[in-house]
Amino acid sequence: MRIVSVLLSVLLLAGCGKADPTEKHQKSRDRIVDVSDRIREIDLGDGILIGAMPRLFVMDDCLLILDPRSWDNLLHAVDKKTFAPLRSGIRRGRGPGELVNPGGLIIDGARHRFLIPDYGKQAIYAFPLDEFLHRPDCQPQAAMQMQTAAFPADSYFIDDDHLMGILIEPVGTNSFRESLARWSLTDAEITPMPYEHPQIERRRIDFAVSVEKGLYAEVYHHHDLMTIGRLDGTLCCNVYGPRWDATPSNAVLHYGKPLFCGDRIIVSYSGRANDSAESAPTTMLLFDLEGNYLESWETGRRISDFCLDAENRRLILALDDAVQFAALDLRGLVDPA
Repeated sequence: MRIVSVLLSVLLLAGCGKADPTEKHQKSRDRIVDVSDRIREIDLGDGILIGAMPRLFVMDDCLLILDPRSWDNLLHAVDKKTFAPLRSGIRRGRGPGELVNPGGLIIDGARHRFLIPDYGKQAIYAFPLDEFLHRPDCQPQAAMQMQTAAFPADSYFIDDDHLMGILIEPVGTNSFRESLARWSLTDAEITPMPYEHPQIERRRIDFAVSVEKGLYAEVYHHHDLMTIGRLDGTLCCNVYGPRWDATPSNAVLHYGKPLFCGDRIIVSYSGRANDSAESAPTTMLLFDLEGNYLESWETGRRISDFCLDAENRRLILALDDAVQFAALDLRGLVDPA
């Protein structure tokens, strides 16, 4: 009996040792931190009017606010420290320097410029930041023509020529497919990222990149799943939350936007009905770079977008709320460096 017991223990330990380190199932995320008292309203003054669902980007000393639904100025630049307005510009239209249907900004910090895809003109345009700020008549340059069969959405530079982003491919007449891909500005060659989760049929995703860490984090709007991978496309791990289910459905909004913050990953999370007026995320989940859950930040605010202001150690929030913009102090919570 003693020998049998020892053998069973050895087999049990061997079985435990075979657990796949790339598959992480988290049954609870109950370490709640109330951060609502760390949030401070940002007042942009009366001179800037911005519509619903703006997009936020930090570049050099500026906070860039994209207002994609505006019929007037599509982009506003403010001082990221004081939030004093610097310039508003770029009009909607088909004329020179105008955009028909803008996508999210692509920050090219090495060349001090930002790029904006225009899905109406099927091109990506480059705007030098200094010229945008100081020359109202500046004209962007076409950096890349987009394909009609598949075109990029949100993107990040991963080296001087290549970007990584969400590739949108129309499927039939009423649907589309989202996936991650890399492409070159020089020749517009698109290379799909080699890993996709095998159980997800209908992909609606967001993602973030850390060139410094050599990692990307991909999250799913309608599945409780985050995938962490290396920039060469190899899988680090899949992180399954308590409500993981591979069934195709858009009934629940799970993840919003992820970003890398030092050696942490911050992701906005809802968990509420997708068609509800209260569906916007109010919670932020904090993970380490291996996908281990650390804690949940409860903001008490409906978050539509956010970006990292590492220099001032805070997140800048766009809110679906009576207060449109706010800042979340990260000191004592996480080191942005």
